[in-house]
Amino acid sequence: KNPRLLEIAVGTGRVAKNIKGKGIGIDASENMLKMARKNAPGWKFIRMDVMNLKFNKKFDVIISLRLLRNFKKTDRKSAYKKIYNSLAPKGLFIFDMPTGKHNKILEFIDLFKKHDRIYEADTPIKEIKMELKESGFDVVNLYNAKYEGLMFRAMCILNDKLNIFYPLLKKRMERYMNNLRLATNVILIAKKQ
Repeated sequence: KNPRLLEIAVGTGRVAKNIKGKGIGIDASENMLKMARKNAPGWKFIRMDVMNLKFNKKFDVIISLRLLRNFKKTDRKSAYKKIYNSLAPKGLFIFDMPTGKHNKILEFIDLFKKHDRIYEADTPIKEIKMELKESGFDVVNLYNAKYEGLMFRAMCILNDKLNIFYPLLKKRMERYMNNLRLATNVILIAKKQ
């Protein structure tokens, strides 16, 4: 049976286009959804954000990459609640967060070019795990990832769990997995309790 999938903040369909089955992608930007519809024509795309998440059916897997990393704690907790309520029993939630190493790189870049630090939460992974536990999730796995390969690493992990990607992509995944020494991010897999 194919899992019922939802990708939150689907963007241009960068993950959805590589999945063999169908799913639903949501994004707050209609421009992003237009591109996603072209890139992943088998998927259904809806303009919606995580804070307004509401579906009649529950999902087996919810993916959200490069979104929650930009939320403050109160917004993350609100998002966890919406995601929890949208998952089937024992459903998986897959998302990413930066590590302390990632934040050190940003601090170094700040020495040369100041930028607004509203993005990239500086929250220890231990605290993220506690937030998840308080929201009804058990963290099943943590995986290292480099920022520039984050989407690809997430697809590798999804393929290991669900075997849902095209064969050609699987070969590229194997090469990528062997090159994670400079990991600055973490991908978390949490299961609904």
